Amino acid sequence: MLIFFWEVKPRLLLKYFKENMASAIKNNRCFPRVELRTPVSFQVRGEGRVDNTICDNISLGGLGFVSDRFIPTATPLMLEINVFSRTLRAVAKVTRSEPLPHSYRNRVGLEFVELGPEDRELLSDYVNTKQY
Repeated sequence: MLIFFWEVKPRLLLKYFKENMASAIKNNRCFPRVELRTPVSFQVRGEGRVDNTICDNISLGGLGFVSDRFIPTATPLMLEINVFSRTLRAVAKVTRSEPLPHSYRNRVGLEFVELGPEDRELLSDYVNTKQY
């Protein structure tokens, strides 16, 4: 059956778009992101200093956390992340670093650049168990 747009009540059409399109517009990520509160150690490549923080969320494409230090975008980081009582090692680049309002801390978003196949499989298992 073919329905023409002028046959649909405008309120129903608006309701449909609000319900079905809002989530698609809101999350345009390639990989679904899930909450993960776990320790993360990171080191800027080439520096000796190692920082520790808590991961906020993670996906197969990257992760997010809050840091006491500002890290410029495109900075490569070496990471150690605890998932399922195992330590994942990865290299990531900073894609976002924004100061938090009324704070000296920064929200940092990372994209994985190097993640071994075993670590990727473990991370995939974790994301899949938390997603559903």
